[in-house]
Amino acid sequence: MSPKEIAPYGDWESPTSVDSIVSKMRNLSAPRASPRSERAFYTESREDGSVTIVEILKDGIREVLPAGYNAKNSVYEYGGSPYAVLPDDRIIFSNKGDTVHVLSPDSKEVSKLIGDPNLRYSNFEANPASPWVLATQEDHEHDTPDQVRNYIVAINTETAEVKRILDTADFYYEPSFSADGSRLAWLEWNHPELPFDAARLYSATWHDNGSISGTRLIAGKDREGVAEPRWGPDGSLFF
Repeated sequence: MSPKEIAPYGDWESPTSVDSIVSKMRNLSAPRASPRSERAFYTESREDGSVTIVEILKDGIREVLPAGYNAKNSVYEYGGSPYAVLPDDRIIFSNKGDTVHVLSPDSKEVSKLIGDPNLRYSNFEANPASPWVLATQEDHEHDTPDQVRNYIVAINTETAEVKRILDTADFYYEPSFSADGSRLAWLEWNHPELPFDAARLYSATWHDNGSISGTRLIAGKDREGVAEPRWGPDGSLFF
């Protein structure tokens, strides 16, 4: 036992430091699963602040993201979900530095898909029946708070084409496809509103050329925020 020590208020040195508390912490988040293969993944933070992608196996876990990559982003500064599982079980992810890559979890091969230092990507959602992936895009071409623009984009994982499909709101979040890939839903809100008191939920019909039609408001109004939209297997939309 350490000897007793008397010190003025605020000057006592604790043997427990901030570093000793956080050095062993692991943050597990963003669970994702392939409905076809039933393979499941999640992200895990490391002591150095980097984020890796881990596969859940029947007899344990396996890290699939090679060293040197960091599956995180800074969309809206605090970041968003950094990856999605494609229909063929490859993984699309945002690498720190705002590039988007595709990872083969079996071979651990990584290929760069798109990259622009002015563009940030998060909240990826793969279409179950096509090469298109939805994402939130944050454009910092004019890097001042009043000039940054946000979009919902569709990324073609075969051609690397990026199409901006939603551009009228100030902020977008949680784009998602229905189970059959025929519809999409998303949240949006405008400055100076905050998502928890003003986010609105919309849905639209998805077309294979990367466009949408029939946009309609599902829920949300002034001082009534909507959160966590989820599609059911039968096409029902929960929130």
